[in-house]
Amino acid sequence: MSWPAVHGTAVGNFAMYELCDRAIDGGHCGLYMPGIFIKVHERSWKFYCQIHWPAVCVSDPGAVSLMHEMHGTDKDCWPNLGCGARIVPWKQPLKVLEIRMNNGSWQAMRAVRVPDRLDALIQKNMFEWHRAADKVTLEEIQSVVPLRSQAVHRLTVPGASWFDVQEWINNGKPTLSADGWTEICKIIAQKGDGSALAPIYDLCCQMLAGRGNRGSQNKIPSVR
Repeated sequence: MSWPAVHGTAVGNFAMYELCDRAIDGGHCGLYMPGIFIKVHERSWKFYCQIHWPAVCVSDPGAVSLMHEMHGTDKDCWPNLGCGARIVPWKQPLKVLEIRMNNGSWQAMRAVRVPDRLDALIQKNMFEWHRAADKVTLEEIQSVVPLRSQAVHRLTVPGASWFDVQEWINNGKPTLSADGWTEICKIIAQKGDGSALAPIYDLCCQMLAGRGNRGSQNKIPSVR
């Protein structure tokens, strides 16, 4: 899902990122960032776990201003973050979802992608979707997210953070499932003005009503 950036790809109290969970040095990389920050080889169109500063400069002027303040104006001296592993962002089954808590802090968890059918409808109604999402309370969202999350570990680069993959594994891999996303989308759709988001709400109800028929087909741990 491509939601406009607050930090990362965010709307209201949510932010979605691409994660590199490559196993290295007895642990895991854990770097996550917006998809538009990921380094891409222009000729081969291959993506790598590394922040691509030319892309950041084009797509996020705010981040560039912060980098000037934090690390100076010489881009050659900016941090070279990432393990360099090849990744394919759009094929990764899990992302990192950040949620803003009641105290203003951010918590991170793993999440599957938003179901394609819902994502297609949301993309057609982005303006109304943004307005509705801003009305959702944290209590409503936290009622359908995994019980275990972890504090966000910000790095010295705007938009880049680190996820403790081993902690996630030790906690039983709590993951926001497709059903969890559908519950969240249903909550947001209910906040819409008029009938613009009614198709999204109806689809959510339909998908949730049919989830009992899927049985064990969902191999990713569910929060429901």
